[in-house]
Amino acid sequence: MPAALAIGLVFTLGMLVTDTLDARLLCRLLRDPRPGVAQRRRRALGGVIVLMAYGVVAYSLLSHFAPALELSHTAYTAIGAAMVGGLALFILITVLRERRASIAGGQV
Repeated sequence: MPAALAIGLVFTLGMLVTDTLDARLLCRLLRDPRPGVAQRRRRALGGVIVLMAYGVVAYSLLSHFAPALELSHTAYTAIGAAMVGGLALFILITVLRERRASIAGGQV
């Protein structure tokens, strides 16, 4: 039961972080008057999400056809937490990069 609880908590935290960051990013997108910036941001974020989804599918297929390679609950939870952290880091780097570019007066 503790592993299931941990997985549920990590999933809930992941959804909370991801949805909050996505909503904040979307708010910024709608307020940015520069042409093309919103489209570039959404494409970059969408690309990261698609890569994460492909990773989940690849793992599911691999564990289905080679059950010996299936991860433990702890490893699976750690990977989920790392994905959430990676997405948060990606968004942070993107925001900092764009702030630096706007301070310098350049384009992203």
